[in-house]
Amino acid sequence: MFITDETALEKDKLLQLPVTQTTKALAFSTFGFLCFSLTDVFSKFLTAENIPASEVSFSFSVISIVIFLALSGKLGGLRRTFQTKAPKIHFLRGLLQAPSQPLIFFALSSTSLANAYAIIFLAPFLTAALAWPILGEKGNRRIWFVIFTGFCGVLVAMRPDIQGFTLPIAALLIAALSIALRNSLIRRLPEGETHLSLVLYPCIAIAIGSLLPMIPNFMMPRGLSILWLLTGGVTFSVGLFCVSLAFRMAEAAKIAATQYSQLIWGVLFGILIFSDMPDLWTILGLAIIAISGFVLIETKSKNNSA
Repeated sequence: MFITDETALEKDKLLQLPVTQTTKALAFSTFGFLCFSLTDVFSKFLTAENIPASEVSFSFSVISIVIFLALSGKLGGLRRTFQTKAPKIHFLRGLLQAPSQPLIFFALSSTSLANAYAIIFLAPFLTAALAWPILGEKGNRRIWFVIFTGFCGVLVAMRPDIQGFTLPIAALLIAALSIALRNSLIRRLPEGETHLSLVLYPCIAIAIGSLLPMIPNFMMPRGLSILWLLTGGVTFSVGLFCVSLAFRMAEAAKIAATQYSQLIWGVLFGILIFSDMPDLWTILGLAIIAISGFVLIETKSKNNSA
């Protein structure tokens, strides 16, 4: 899973394109987030075959690195990417990104997609809350109310008094905080950074962060596991590429709204593929999270344009 902050790429100059291009951008982003959910499905397949989450994460990231290097000329070029003006920020982003994907894959090995997404989608609300201490942006009362409502949605979906505080839930909470901190740092990047830098550096960090825990637990994939590894790496790369392209083609707030389609994919794939039928409380909690997310995006968009 890869959650993108709606303001992460707002410093790029948005192309002045017709409405039809906006429609294309929405299609790209929706397809990209579908690919992220498919990546999570493949990770569940692999961990069910006893492939360690760290190995899954390493394999997906290495495949993505190869694909992005092959497409580097269309994503800003290697020279411009490695001549970045913000190496420290990229390094910190990498440190934060490295543990998030392995933790998510670890949690997904024993958690339904719907419940996992309910926790991971704390990230946009945490990003908005962290904008004050990190970026000095004091949100208005409406933003803080929406943040509070989003947290309540997670509590409704997960009902910690029933679910308990398990290791997978702890892993997802750490991953959500990591994603939120990473998103906050993206907004500190100067203008002129290539799209390749936004996708390549995190993938490199994930590969490095997954390598050490993978080595002692490495399991040679066989049969369908090889296919799942290759396909999951491709869907992860395609997701990153499509979402990055969409953010260049249309307003960030419009594209960010499509990320909540992952909540729908999580429920559908959970039911159709894994027979994980969410109860009414989970559905209600996910609905609260999605509605709060849309309101948060709208409010921040109006504040940015004011």
